[in-house]
Amino acid sequence: MKDLAVIAVMFVVITSMYVYYDKDVKVVINYDLDGKEKFGAYLFGTDEIKDDVLSIFKSHDYKIEKIDFHTAIVRFETRDLGSYRFFGGVKLAHPVNMTVILSKVLSFNITSDEIPQAYIFE
Repeated sequence: MKDLAVIAVMFVVITSMYVYYDKDVKVVINYDLDGKEKFGAYLFGTDEIKDDVLSIFKSHDYKIEKIDFHTAIVRFETRDLGSYRFFGGVKLAHPVNMTVILSKVLSFNITSDEIPQAYIFE
């Protein structure tokens, strides 16, 4: 059964991931579906691919904002610690190339199996 889950995930190929640190942490995942997955999502809706796409996260502490044929947007809450906010990071199922965006002027690219923790100053 475990092998079947791994095979199903391979039909969803992550093309990019953007992590926006703000009041909360917003993660935008762009992906491509193979023909079978795309056809199934067209016929039955994106619930068919939701588990495959979200299996990248080892945490379930997120809110789903959007899942469609090419993009998933999820939001992780941060903790308010007075003059700043704290995000504890999120482990990923495997390393992913991602763009981390800390502000309108500061962003960088990393490859990691974790969305980094951060202190966010307001």
